Amino acid sequence: MLSNELEVVRRYFLPGRDSFWEWRDGGDVVAWRDGRTIAFRLELEYVVRKLSDRGLPPLNALLLLLAATRDNWEDGPQVAGLVSSHVGESGSGDLLVEVLDGLHRIRSMPAEEWKPLREKAYLASMIFEESKSKTSPNDGKLLADALRDHLREMIDVPDDEAVAVASPGAFERHLEILREGLRRFDEEALELRRTTGLDRLPRKAELELPVAERIRALLGELEQEASLRGVARLARRMMATATLPRAIAEDDEMPLGGVSDIANRGELDRLLLSELAHDDLTLAVRVAENEALYLRRETPPRTPERARVLLLDVGMRMWGLPRLFSASAALAFAASNDPTHSFQTFHARGGKLRIADLTTRDGLVAHLSTLDTDCHPGAVLRRFHAVLAKNEAEDKPVDPLILTTDAVLEDRAFQRALEECRFDVIHLASVSRDGWFRLHERTRRGRKLLREAWLDLEGLFENGAEQSRALVDFAWANNLPAIFSVEPFPLLLPKPVTRNRVWSIPDQGVFSIPRDRRLLFWSRPDRGARQFALHVPPGEVQWTSHDEYGRVTHALVGPLSKGNVHCLRIDLERSTCDIVPLQLREERYGHVAGHQGMIFAVHEQEVDVFHAHSGELFTRWSVPSGLFHAHGRFFQDSLSRWHALGFDGFDVQIDLVFDQELPQPLVYLFDRQGVEGPLAITQQGHLFTADRGMREVDHGLTSPMVRSVASDGSRFLLVGTNRDPKRGRTGQNASVYRLVDVDSLGVVTIPSHEASFAVEKPQRFAFPRSLRSNFTDAAIDGHGRINLFSKKGARLVVGYDSAIEQICLNVVGSKDVNFVAAAQPLRPIDTPGEVGFRLSMATFDDGSKLFLDARGLLHLYSADRELVPEATLVLNEGMVSGWCADGRVWGERYFIGDVDQTPPRDVYDSVVRAFCERIA
Repeated sequence: MLSNELEVVRRYFLPGRDSFWEWRDGGDVVAWRDGRTIAFRLELEYVVRKLSDRGLPPLNALLLLLAATRDNWEDGPQVAGLVSSHVGESGSGDLLVEVLDGLHRIRSMPAEEWKPLREKAYLASMIFEESKSKTSPNDGKLLADALRDHLREMIDVPDDEAVAVASPGAFERHLEILREGLRRFDEEALELRRTTGLDRLPRKAELELPVAERIRALLGELEQEASLRGVARLARRMMATATLPRAIAEDDEMPLGGVSDIANRGELDRLLLSELAHDDLTLAVRVAENEALYLRRETPPRTPERARVLLLDVGMRMWGLPRLFSASAALAFAASNDPTHSFQTFHARGGKLRIADLTTRDGLVAHLSTLDTDCHPGAVLRRFHAVLAKNEAEDKPVDPLILTTDAVLEDRAFQRALEECRFDVIHLASVSRDGWFRLHERTRRGRKLLREAWLDLEGLFENGAEQSRALVDFAWANNLPAIFSVEPFPLLLPKPVTRNRVWSIPDQGVFSIPRDRRLLFWSRPDRGARQFALHVPPGEVQWTSHDEYGRVTHALVGPLSKGNVHCLRIDLERSTCDIVPLQLREERYGHVAGHQGMIFAVHEQEVDVFHAHSGELFTRWSVPSGLFHAHGRFFQDSLSRWHALGFDGFDVQIDLVFDQELPQPLVYLFDRQGVEGPLAITQQGHLFTADRGMREVDHGLTSPMVRSVASDGSRFLLVGTNRDPKRGRTGQNASVYRLVDVDSLGVVTIPSHEASFAVEKPQRFAFPRSLRSNFTDAAIDGHGRINLFSKKGARLVVGYDSAIEQICLNVVGSKDVNFVAAAQPLRPIDTPGEVGFRLSMATFDDGSKLFLDARGLLHLYSADRELVPEATLVLNEGMVSGWCADGRVWGERYFIGDVDQTPPRDVYDSVVRAFCERIA
């Protein structure tokens, strides 16, 4: 070891004269002057080695810390007495007391946190790591090596050569270093360093995330909180619905810009023309070796940033449930916002426009606690318009949105306030207490419904897991077979389609309402009809409409002559049917029609206007003098000009339809789904539209008349006499029916017996089959089979055919049969008002019952339903399909649809045979 290195080692490791510690046992032990051990050399070497990379603290301070971690550490005057001789007299006693208090605090920790040698090293590194009075890292390594290899040589010096490093002033500085380290010491930080090697956990980065990301993160937090879990759940359900439509613009040319550079990589269509001058092999090599030159296009221009500005209504009409509903809708709008677009939220209070922060929980709670006494936010619309103008001044296209209730949108005062602000385009979203969400687009030309959705608001109040819906939930059906209480109805059933009780949904199916008051939907010709509702009000279908996606359809059902008309709102996705009565007057109505969510009921020279979703009367409109009703929503004047009744979002209006000179007189007008403005049929049977003019139809009829038009306006039926011999021979005055497709103008001849509902084309989807339902008695034979007797004496048996492995209904001979249960009459029973078809019941001696259903069903109701589940059989002659109350189904796909089915043998043994054996 060099002399200067030896000097460094001795200055650090040799105790001063009269120091509180000394080396003993040939340098293997560091001890107090009274002989008690402070640390063994190997312990000190381990700790020093751990600290050496960052430099070593003064040895006096380190030894005091190690002394406090030994079992022989003593509180009180004895320790202070051993150290106090090295402390000056100028008020340094307090310094020593504070150091000892800090060491006692370490001793008060659990022993496993300071007693093991590894923990001592962690403890020393934490206390001394920020000390400025340390050796250099190089000297630290030198001292650690010396402690391991040269300690005896280092300490073997005469007493008069001992280095006096512990003068009072120096020792006080060492105590100050230890005191500062003890002040910084944190027990939790020690535990963190021990487990992770970190002094503190990483903090959340303060990043300015897009609004949509912050809202989505907030929804995740709120879903863990019982009080706001429902609001967050509802917001997530609405995210697909609560979006604003984007304008789609197609550029005439791709916005690729010019050429900015050349490069050695790129697409082959960007090769320089000079590269194509090479022969094939050379060009291939240049491309493979990245030597070929390509054009590099300029970066396309970015889509300009947009600003979405939302005004939340917090007025009186929002109190209660709508306030929570609207908060969920606002969160959904924010969560679906484009990350490149800004999003601002405001609400009105006291006639002032205030910022609403929905990106934090506190901000959301503050918004929910904000209530205003105004009936609508019309007082702040001018300030809201000013905010929009400010964004537009910054070259940001603006998407304004107001979120309120249906009642506010219909408020005349609010409509006037909107009109005064003269918004070019503004979106109006509304919520209702019964779960309806609607989005409208309002321009200076009027208001248009863009989308609507129904949401289950019961989720707002659920605190636990989702509750499963009960299988039996109809009180009126408690005394009827179990299948009456199942939603949706598990079987697909046929029923003949009748005139004026059918309408079609393009490319999806056909609805029909038989006289038994069921609402049926046919979606495939190889399937029966799905039962949407069991108790539709009686009467014919007066008018229908559907949205552009075919998901929601409206229908008016009932006799106009009696003023008993109901509006059906059918949701195909949810398989639900909501029925509301139209609040008609007592007088007789002649016609009904609809437009933009409103229903027009025409009565002489007045028109009653109703809301389609509620059935409430909106207004009564007087027909101007000189106009008379033609059909639907169309009127004619004395000059044979056509006028259309409509709704612009605020009020009823009537407009002249075609103001240009017409090539032929018009005889019939109708609306076509997805087409702006009405279409017309001329006197010659041709089609006329405002944008395309006259479109001739090659129908081949003389004096054609309009027989009917499809509910969606896609087809119309003409009737007349045939003037074209090539299209078939008819009698001199025989009527010929021609079906015309509006889009293609294709013409098809229709037989007269199909003319009544040809325009709806039910045959595309509806293919009814016959079921048996006319029986008078039922019995059980000795083979464990159900026997049914018809009015004409025929006997049909429900049994199992092992040849085809199916349950079957077959006609059998009338020879003598051993009946173990005598034939019981099927007597009609009283049915609730919700049931529009006939039910008959046969009761056997043990209490078991058979219900005969006029829909072509047989219901098995055993007296021991714990062993024999209820079941329903479809009385199709031949193969029998059916359903069990335990969820099993079997049979033909026509009757059960695309569901997993149970082997018929299992059902027959456990249900049909068991039912019969229980009776026997």
